[in-house]
Amino acid sequence: MSRQLRLDLRLKLFERLLSQDVAFFDATRAGAMAQRVEGDVEDMSRPVPLLINNVLQSVVLIVGALICCLISSARLTVLSAACVGPMIYLTKVSAEWGASLNNAMTACEEEANSVVTEAMTNIRHVRGFSAERHEAGKYSRVLSRLFRKMRKEAYGDLIVENLEGSLEFLVQILVLCFGGMLILQDHEEAGSVGGLIAFTMYWGILRDGVDSIQSMFSELAQAAGAAQRVFDLLDISPDIPLDEGVELQRESFLGRVVFEDVHFTYQSRPEKPVLRGLSLEVPAGSTCALVGRSGAGKSTLMHLLLRFYDPQQGQILIDGVPLTALSLRSLHDLTGFVSQDTKLSYGSVRENLTYGLPWVRPEEGELEAAGREANCSEFVEEMEEGYDAKVGEGGVRLSGGQRQRLAIARAFLRRPRLLVLDEATSHLDSENEQLVQAAIDRLIHAARCTVILIAHRLSTVRNADVIAVVHDGCVAEKGSHDELMQLEDGIYAKLIAKQAERAANVLPEDGGGGGGGGDAGRAADPNVDGLFDKVLGRRDSSESGSSSSKGSGGSSGSSKGSGGSSSSLSLLDSL
Repeated sequence: MSRQLRLDLRLKLFERLLSQDVAFFDATRAGAMAQRVEGDVEDMSRPVPLLINNVLQSVVLIVGALICCLISSARLTVLSAACVGPMIYLTKVSAEWGASLNNAMTACEEEANSVVTEAMTNIRHVRGFSAERHEAGKYSRVLSRLFRKMRKEAYGDLIVENLEGSLEFLVQILVLCFGGMLILQDHEEAGSVGGLIAFTMYWGILRDGVDSIQSMFSELAQAAGAAQRVFDLLDISPDIPLDEGVELQRESFLGRVVFEDVHFTYQSRPEKPVLRGLSLEVPAGSTCALVGRSGAGKSTLMHLLLRFYDPQQGQILIDGVPLTALSLRSLHDLTGFVSQDTKLSYGSVRENLTYGLPWVRPEEGELEAAGREANCSEFVEEMEEGYDAKVGEGGVRLSGGQRQRLAIARAFLRRPRLLVLDEATSHLDSENEQLVQAAIDRLIHAARCTVILIAHRLSTVRNADVIAVVHDGCVAEKGSHDELMQLEDGIYAKLIAKQAERAANVLPEDGGGGGGGGDAGRAADPNVDGLFDKVLGRRDSSESGSSSSKGSGGSSGSSKGSGGSSSSLSLLDSL
């Protein structure tokens, strides 16, 4: 029963964790949450077998022994009971002190688990910097704090045990002395020596029952702290529910996206607004490319569209319906998302491609077709087990470009009506990028798919129906490539000019003449932020280190808007 309770509670707690907002995980550590799911649930459920197995037995012992003691000698029973009050008080104080100390020890254990989790997850980073001693030292410092608290707990338990033992010994001395005096004085209530020995035996049985109850209370006190943390987590309700709202239907979904006066600031950085009154419209079935320097707010814009967060002001509309009124799960079922940092789970290629697929199993040949469109079928088929080959934890058995192409294939497999690409082709070489871009174009035309993308290469940006230059938390310029190039002193036109100037001074990789070839453009653009600094002026040092860094204004193109996001870098490759 206790095992079933423990497993059910772990499942319920994990489900509640998965339902929390993304902002919740921004402020927590993975190791701490793992400690809640495993360690706290274990501590919380540990007293259950004690309650089931020991309580009834202890109560029967106490009641039976007490009756025998009263029958044997009422005076000696009253005298012996004098120690019960101090013992109860001592147990109460000890339990309160132990619960407080146990919370501090749990915090240390959560921190220790986080250190191990981070080190194991980033083992290549640790090894690359030869930081094994640093990580071991960090873990050792946490364990040292934990050991000091454990030692304090051990000393406290020793003091309590000695005090209780001293009280019990004192009572035994008083019982023997008082009972012996009664026997020597031939008192009317005095019994025999055998009766006195029998009383001490009965009282010893009673004390065993009380000790069992005391130990159970000590376990319950520790479990109370763990239970408080577990129930605190269970009581947290997400601000962004997954299943509430209007269900989107694939047949009627168009994919028109409108941002209206969107303001957003991360809770962890309330002093640095990311988006400042952003307004942007993306027509259904069109492609919108976001361009801006690193930290301008492009990825944040994507995250708001996927409703990882809600804006503090303004709203986002999908087909004319506020995003907050839609079922988030149904929106994600119709959305394909590829980030610049691809995440793969431990499992096979097939399991990763079908991860989160609304219809669970793809149709015959659909998996392979998606692999071919994303240009990943070749390296998958070279694996010994093909699509059943294991990719390792986080996809460590694949290269960065291979992981990215699997993520793109996964997006294609979902048959999305809204495709969100956050530098999705950033890890691909020129040949593979052209193949994937052609597949994206086919997907757009075949499925009437709306695409919003962040890209750092002109080959991806220039074909977009709408290009939005994100700057200072808004859209400084918006229009097609040709429209933006015609703007005098436009930010986009200046970026293209700077790109061309760099490309003209770099030889192509094939050894041909200089100019604006694709490879030359890539070699000439090692630092996109540098281009923005030249065009817009260098940022303050206080801004450059923040993912919500800001710039200065700009002119607008054929239509005006505002826009933003927080992580990646969106530009250009070559002319």
